[in-house]
Amino acid sequence: MRDGLDALYRRNDPSAAVTAFEQVLSRNSQHYGANYQIAVALDRLGRRLEARVFWQKVLVFAESYKDTQTMEAARARLEEKQ
Repeated sequence: MRDGLDALYRRNDPSAAVTAFEQVLSRNSQHYGANYQIAVALDRLGRRLEARVFWQKVLVFAESYKDTQTMEAARARLEEKQ
């Protein structure tokens, strides 16, 4: 996670971030943070259809955790036109 967050937010390298978050998800596909962050990274790369799959997962997680802020972010992203 640390490498992905560093790539995405400090180095502004969403491609490297996707790779890092994919590694996390290969070990734990239910990792809430990795699903959220890979959705953000894919959006930044313009890979919106791929990101959509992760935003859908994030919304389910957020609803189960009652994470209102993330629910709103995921819903807003899912409502955007492709």
